[in-house]
Amino acid sequence: NYELPILTRGSKNPTAQVWLSRGELWKFGTTQNADKRYSQKYLSGIGTGGVELRKEFVGTKAEALTLEQMKIDNFLSQTGQLPPGNKVRR
Repeated sequence: NYELPILTRGSKNPTAQVWLSRGELWKFGTTQNADKRYSQKYLSGIGTGGVELRKEFVGTKAEALTLEQMKIDNFLSQTGQLPPGNKVRR
């Protein structure tokens, strides 16, 4: 299990912590170049065990944002809350 930060809209710093097991979802997001946006050092430094970035989709920005929103909405529907690393539902 790993302790990871909970991010909240309007707060620059984490507002709480959550324990997740390996493989559990922390955040959905989009980026044009993940390798330049997030260094391995940065990803490893999130929480007590770090996080793994998994590339799931390649397409247009509009397609990626639509898919991201669908995934966040599905998570919200199933759990009643946003993923711990997502501050907002766009």
